[in-house]
Amino acid sequence: MLKRYDGLVASAEEIGVMQFEKHRRYRNRAFEVLNDPDATMAAMHRQANYLEGQIQRLEERMQQRMF
Repeated sequence: MLKRYDGLVASAEEIGVMQFEKHRRYRNRAFEVLNDPDATMAAMHRQANYLEGQIQRLEERMQQRMF
């Protein structure tokens, strides 16, 4: 999921859709939580849900930009 998000961010930046700094910080936090063996299931679900939402929003912004 992180690879997909990173790929979308790179593609979006190529067409001029920039991410906010707060999204970069959230992505880094998600990376830490999802790779932490001591993270609770609730924390991992929260981060996964956040990333899914960000992926959807980013895809929508990219589609709007291209049309």
